[in-house]
Amino acid sequence: MENAIFVGLSRQMVLRRQMDAVANNIANMNTAGYRSQQMLFQTYLADVEDPGPGQGHEMSMVIDQAMVADLRPGPIVETENELDLALMGDGFLRVQTPSGPRYTRSGHLSLDDQRQLVNSSGLPLMTADEGTITIPAGTERVTISEDGTVSADNAQVGRIDIVEFDEPHRLEPLGAALFVTNEAPRPAEATTVMQGAIESSNVEPIVEMTQMIAIARAYESTQQILQNEHERQQSAIRRLGQMAST
Repeated sequence: MENAIFVGLSRQMVLRRQMDAVANNIANMNTAGYRSQQMLFQTYLADVEDPGPGQGHEMSMVIDQAMVADLRPGPIVETENELDLALMGDGFLRVQTPSGPRYTRSGHLSLDDQRQLVNSSGLPLMTADEGTITIPAGTERVTISEDGTVSADNAQVGRIDIVEFDEPHRLEPLGAALFVTNEAPRPAEATTVMQGAIESSNVEPIVEMTQMIAIARAYESTQQILQNEHERQQSAIRRLGQMAST
């Protein structure tokens, strides 16, 4: 008798997580380089010890398997800020974190207290030789070429490491437009840098709002089914009690 409740609860759980993902997408619709995220679901077949006459021996439930990112590029917006860059292609910037290298498409850059080139989270951009890029004090103009070479007043100070992956769909989103993966990166050969521009989030607000409404309605529908099942069980228990007392 509880099977319908278990199935309904499993659906409500994943709908709630899906709603969290949609809300996070909407919250990051203006975050440079952000990739919209979706839940990946799959069917889980649970064994039923006593399915009853005329019923199968497995109960189909739904579980959320993983969070996946939509890797389609976002629109390019020109900022005319010499420390902003947009990637034209499938490559990623490699940044240094206390937990190791991470990857991002966000090219909204600045200089930290040590004049290192850092992203919007304050993480230094890395070079191919695991170093960072420092802009000398007194520099009047910073130039970033199409291949990621950074020059300060026409003097080269480093080259931003731009990488790509054979299986980019395995990139795991971490928040703050960062990704992590166990796959070893390789140099991005078909990605170029556009200075003075950033890649905006690829979140489509209207699509996300529509999905939010659909999720809310699905949750309410499942809640009504659970309520009906609960009332049915209560009615059955009352009738059995009345029959036993006669």
